[in-house]
Amino acid sequence: MRATWLRAPRPPRLVLLGHSQGGPWLHYLSRVTPDVPYALQIDLDSICVTWKGDFTDLIAENPLPAVLPSPLAACENMDTPVGRRNAKDIVWPNVARNLEVQSKRLPARPGEAGGVYLNYLFEVTPNIRPDSSTTGIERFVAWKEDHSAVSAPGSESLTWVTIRTNDLARTWKSEDLSSR
Repeated sequence: MRATWLRAPRPPRLVLLGHSQGGPWLHYLSRVTPDVPYALQIDLDSICVTWKGDFTDLIAENPLPAVLPSPLAACENMDTPVGRRNAKDIVWPNVARNLEVQSKRLPARPGEAGGVYLNYLFEVTPNIRPDSSTTGIERFVAWKEDHSAVSAPGSESLTWVTIRTNDLARTWKSEDLSSR
C-alpha cells in the first residue's frame, strides 16, 4: 500500500470499518501507522471483552517488530489530558474523521434490526483524540439496537453511518473536482 497507492499522484482515501473487537484492531492499526492518512474510521460498538484471552496466543505465534507496541495494548488504558482512556477510545491524528456507534445500554424493545431485550455487550466511553479533543469525531447511540443489531443491514445505526458517509463522499467528490 505504501509503495503503490500512497505514492500515487492522487492516493485513494482509506476508510476503516470495524465491529466489536474489530474496533480495537482499527485503533491499533492507525496508531502503529502514523504516516498513513486514513480519511474515515467507523467504529461499530467497539469492545475489549475477552481481548487478551482471544488474541494472546495468536499474537505470540505472529510476533511483530519490537519497535511496535503489542496488539494486546489495543485494549489497555492510556494517559490523556482528561485521565486514563482505553486505547480503543483514542482516535489518532492520522484519522481525519471518526464515526462511532454505540449500542443500547438499558433494556429496551429491539428496533427494526432485531436483537434482544437485554444487551450484554456495549460500549459507553466516547472516542477522543490524544489531546482530548473531539475534532472530526461523531457519535451515535442506538437506544433500541443491541451489540449485534448495530451492524445489521437496515439498522438505525447503519442508516446513520450511511448518511454520514454519503455526505462525506459528496464533500470528497467536490474537493476532487475543484483540485483538477
